[in-house]
Amino acid sequence: MSGKDFGGSMTMKTSLGVEFILRGVPNVMDTGLEVADETNQNGSTDSITTLTAVEIMFEFRDDGQDIKAIQDGPRFNATWVEQRTGVTHTMTGCFLKGRADRARATGAVSGMSLAGGIYARKQR
Repeated sequence: MSGKDFGGSMTMKTSLGVEFILRGVPNVMDTGLEVADETNQNGSTDSITTLTAVEIMFEFRDDGQDIKAIQDGPRFNATWVEQRTGVTHTMTGCFLKGRADRARATGAVSGMSLAGGIYARKQR
């Protein structure tokens, strides 16, 4: 597949043995930087760069995962594969960030992301 193809079936597995059935499409914030502006009293602007954790935000099906145990546990590795496009995303040494919001009407869990690890993207 070329670099112009997106979407399709996706799976996410962790080294803890937990698999997340994804809902929607994960969002990757892979720069490790956040740039903001600061306006000076003469109208000129400066840029302020802050280092941030690489982060993958995602929603998943509520299969009764013990989110508290995952968050209280050790860092782990995660692999997310885009089946159709052949893109594999890996995050090593990451943790589960956020606060689980379990929507009982739809069975979706939101408010979570992977953060704090080393991110890599590979096209097959």
